[in-house]
Amino acid sequence: MSLLGGTDRSDSAGSLTVQGCAIARVSGGSVSAGFHVRPAGEEGKQIAAVLQRLLSSAKFQSDITVRERLTVDDGGVSVHCMLAGGDLVLLACTKPDYPQRLVFPPNVDGALAVGLLAHVGDIAADANLPDPAVTAARVKGLQVHTLPPRVLQGLERACADHEDVRSRDAVLRVQGEVDEVRGLMRDNIDAVLINQDKMKDMGQKADRLVDISSGFYSNARTTRRQAQWTDFKMKAVLGGIVGFFVLWWIWPWIFGS
Repeated sequence: MSLLGGTDRSDSAGSLTVQGCAIARVSGGSVSAGFHVRPAGEEGKQIAAVLQRLLSSAKFQSDITVRERLTVDDGGVSVHCMLAGGDLVLLACTKPDYPQRLVFPPNVDGALAVGLLAHVGDIAADANLPDPAVTAARVKGLQVHTLPPRVLQGLERACADHEDVRSRDAVLRVQGEVDEVRGLMRDNIDAVLINQDKMKDMGQKADRLVDISSGFYSNARTTRRQAQWTDFKMKAVLGGIVGFFVLWWIWPWIFGS
């Protein structure tokens, strides 16, 4: 589908969080609409088919008039719709998990109009879609019109500006920071537990070394005592032998032959 400056995008639907938007005028069962679909090829055709099917639904036309804001899940995408006053309906296609608070402007008096659909609404006046009330007598149902290049460029900017969810959503930014801190704390706890295990292992090795050294000391003391006792016995035997020979030698001198 022709987009910015008549060029085709190569983005796949899986790589985009905002996959397109649309501007429509709904009146008396007739719809005039213009689409901006971001993915190219079959993926873009599928998203365009979802928008056409939704806008052609009489139930949707009735619901959006009564509820003014609603989200419809269809074909793996979420279509967020908002009645912007009169017969003007704004639509945006996103991934199903895209935060709705980034799509719809807040329902608060005097609040700054923010959100993807608010930006789409700023561009809608330049779309110059035919009045469906005028064409209803001739054509019933959905009529898809080619939007001017300037409008397509503005819709692409609005989609691209809301592509990065985290940069738009303070809640997700804080959540990301909390997750990062949680990850660092988990890493620190793991490091402490690993160091604790290492300290425990070192303590067990130290205890084993103490036991080994105690056994070595006990064995050395026993061996020393045994050596001293052996040395004492040897000296006693040698002393006995020497004394015997001395006594044998001097016996005649003392007591006569």
